[in-house]
Amino acid sequence: MQIWCRQRENGNHFKYSSYAKRTMVTSAFLVVYLLSVLTVTVCTKDDDKTVFSGKIMPFERYKRLFVEHRRIQLEAVKSLQGFDDNTRKYKLVDVMLQKLFLVLGEAKQNLTQWGFVPGTDPFPENETVREAFSKVVENTAMFGDLVLRLPDVVHGLFDKNTEWNTLMGWCVWFSVESKVFDGGSEKTAQLNSEMKFFKSILIYPMSQEINLIPKEDDYINPFTEENQKLKEKAMKEVLESSKSKGKSKSTKKI
Repeated sequence: MQIWCRQRENGNHFKYSSYAKRTMVTSAFLVVYLLSVLTVTVCTKDDDKTVFSGKIMPFERYKRLFVEHRRIQLEAVKSLQGFDDNTRKYKLVDVMLQKLFLVLGEAKQNLTQWGFVPGTDPFPENETVREAFSKVVENTAMFGDLVLRLPDVVHGLFDKNTEWNTLMGWCVWFSVESKVFDGGSEKTAQLNSEMKFFKSILIYPMSQEINLIPKEDDYINPFTEENQKLKEKAMKEVLESSKSKGKSKSTKKI
């Protein structure tokens, strides 16, 4: 399944201010864009840029495309981070999580029924199984981006949902066992590095963030509202200190 985006035209004739229109367009775009990122699965683009529609993807090629997709996902979450309206941001994340866990739940059910075991079974050749495999790995990574970069919003929705917690525990296990986040036998040093990078900055901290594993003593999520305020306060103090020193030097010269 490739990236898709469906637009619907609204038939109403209400008049809105230009600001309101921009806000609604931005919100609508983010909803459609972010949801489309959730459902992206295995692409079919080969190294020579030739498209082979429907052909089987070798595991190493899939991992290369996984890296590309991770960049798209991260940019999507960053765009959501920059959204000023907290109420609308909360609603957007809520919609995303509902969709994300729906996709993950269906994929888990299918993979379990088919008896696919990550790390034991080879990378699936069957397109349907491969798509479910991809949905689990990529949407688990997407959840990691969301909970690490928008912790207060995500925890408010995720923590109270036992079903989601149980499902995410399974998804993290599946993702680790799948070896998608490992360098594997790929000869490209850059890909090896990026895979290990994703594993170290995503799966491990995400598991701590949602209490799948105990938090290390020095674990800190810099994106919590509390830590963001502390950071802003520290920057403000540094700026004021710098200004104060500048004034002091000017006085001495006089």
